[in-house]
Amino acid sequence: MALKAQVPAVQKTPKVTVECVVFSVRNDKLAVLLTKRAAPPFEGSWSLPTGVVSYNEALERAAVRVLEQQTGLSSVRFEQLGAVGTPGRDPRGHTISIVYYTFMWAERMRLVPGPEASEVKFQPVERTIAHEKNTGTAASKRTAIELAFDHKWLIDVAHERLASRLREPSGTTRFEFVPSQFTLSQLQRVHELIGGVPIQSRSFRAELLATGAIEPVAAGRGSRNRLYRWKQ
Repeated sequence: MALKAQVPAVQKTPKVTVECVVFSVRNDKLAVLLTKRAAPPFEGSWSLPTGVVSYNEALERAAVRVLEQQTGLSSVRFEQLGAVGTPGRDPRGHTISIVYYTFMWAERMRLVPGPEASEVKFQPVERTIAHEKNTGTAASKRTAIELAFDHKWLIDVAHERLASRLREPSGTTRFEFVPSQFTLSQLQRVHELIGGVPIQSRSFRAELLATGAIEPVAAGRGSRNRLYRWKQ
């Protein structure tokens, strides 16, 4: 009796990607770097820079590579936010994403969209909404920035983590919250934009100086525009 050839079952494994959440300040608003999708799924919607991890590639290296390929930004320092792999979050199949986030101070950045995007731009966080979200007024919907996949949720989680990092005043952070030399007004404004609430200037400055984390760039009594730097 002839034996039937045994055909191995098709092995289905999740795809592994990296998602990059890059915050900055633009026009006195907290902004996040997004790319406009040029192909399905979610064609025409905005999304975080994302890409597949290559074989034998370190995760953070993958995040740096993907960001440069899709936005033109290079030499970015990230921190890992976490991983998400809920089935159904990507209509193309089961995808596990390792999420990285950062904050960049640079006032001018040369952004270049990658081959899968029609545009790349910093967009105000306050205007981002989830895909097909129908809440809000007609005026707010016209100015809303619709995000693909679960990227609105990822931005919100990264924003919360970023706010918690501000409670650790230290020059050892990997994030560029301010230039290498900065005024206390600049630093206070970043705190206000990320935290979402106004801060009393006198108490903010007193508490910050009391930590000993910063020092004046030059000796002598300063003014409102006096420059400081993080202690090494």
